[in-house]
Amino acid sequence: MAALAPLLPYVGAAGGILSFMGQRQQAAAYKTQAAQEQRIANMQAMQEVAAGQQTAMEDQRRAALMSSRALAVSAASGAGAGDPTAVRIMSNITQQGAYNAAVDTYNAEEKANILRMTGKADTNIAAEKSNALNVSSYGSLFDTASSLYSRFGGGGPGYMMDQGIEG
Repeated sequence: MAALAPLLPYVGAAGGILSFMGQRQQAAAYKTQAAQEQRIANMQAMQEVAAGQQTAMEDQRRAALMSSRALAVSAASGAGAGDPTAVRIMSNITQQGAYNAAVDTYNAEEKANILRMTGKADTNIAAEKSNALNVSSYGSLFDTASSLYSRFGGGGPGYMMDQGIEG
């Protein structure tokens, strides 16, 4: 064991440097993961908006079909297309279809905004973790340096020789 004594400062330094490098790599991995999660959240948000637009178009199509049917039933009953009751019914159907389409679009946009905000929050959390690891990595490096200095006296060249250790 005494033969390994001259290597102890180097082993301690290597351990400190490896710890520093590992923490820096973990910090970089947090940032990469956050960027990926942000991209996924944005894609999901776009899909929500697209689905909302499809639903809104379907609501408008249904309203147009119902309005057409109301006109056909009105005409079949002997009332004309200009009959006030038929006009009111078709107007109500058209308004309800437009309202439903607007609600679908609004709901889709809200879901998309929540997805985007969640992605941004995840990115911010990952950035904070990354920053904390970066600071911790330097703390680890300085701790290793301090430990080596206190353990081995911090002497310069020839220090080990002065202590009776040949190196």
